[in-house]
Amino acid sequence: MTVSKINKKRSKWLIPLAVIAVVVFAAWGLFALYEGYRLSQTPENVKKTREIFLSKCASMPFGYDKDKCFINLAEYYKDSGICLYINDSHSRNKCYYNLAEVMKNISLCDPIVEDYYRDSCYKTLSIAISDPVLCEKIKNVRGFREDCYAAMAPGRGDPELCEKVVDSVSLRSNCFEDVATHNLDPAICDRMELPAYCIMNLAKKMRNSSVCERMKDEGYRDDCYKEMLRLTKDKSLCGKIVRWFEWEHEQQDLCKDSG
Repeated sequence: MTVSKINKKRSKWLIPLAVIAVVVFAAWGLFALYEGYRLSQTPENVKKTREIFLSKCASMPFGYDKDKCFINLAEYYKDSGICLYINDSHSRNKCYYNLAEVMKNISLCDPIVEDYYRDSCYKTLSIAISDPVLCEKIKNVRGFREDCYAAMAPGRGDPELCEKVVDSVSLRSNCFEDVATHNLDPAICDRMELPAYCIMNLAKKMRNSSVCERMKDEGYRDDCYKEMLRLTKDKSLCGKIVRWFEWEHEQQDLCKDSG
């Protein structure tokens, strides 16, 4: 066997062996890094690292930067006690607010001293947790409590939460319409003071002209049938329409051949 053939044969084995060696050393390196990190995360080392970071935040010369540092540190360690290092009340409130969102813990809203900010925190967390009982913690500053119920009602498909909205007619109506749309239930529209557009929108969404029959007002009912006629081209609706207006050419043309 010639030297060149021997070298060629060796090269066939050397390349796979080299690849295996690289993979083994890389795996060993990653394992060593992980073990080093794991061993460094002892309670004592974590505590020392935390104290170093706290000291660095405290040594910052500017109040805003210092407060921001403490806020970030509180979120990293998920430790509300760090918020107490902040002197500015607004920044300290923000620290509790942010931490409440990160940890999904509404009790962290409690230390916030400003009513507006605290109610905003309660509202945000109540919606995030999707628990309407928690909305009761809100003092209703600027309607936050009703906003809380209205925001939560559609996702839960619960029109009873809309009944708790009493101070804002528009918010109450929108709440019922959103729940009706979520549940595909036109009966929920009937709980509104002006249900016509809710019923029409639901009829269109469901592509169901029989929903229009819920309209008590003849004019609105005609509008609903006309809209469904335009969308579905169902000529059987022509006989249900009582009044036409001269500008409604599109729908009238559809009915010309319906007999």
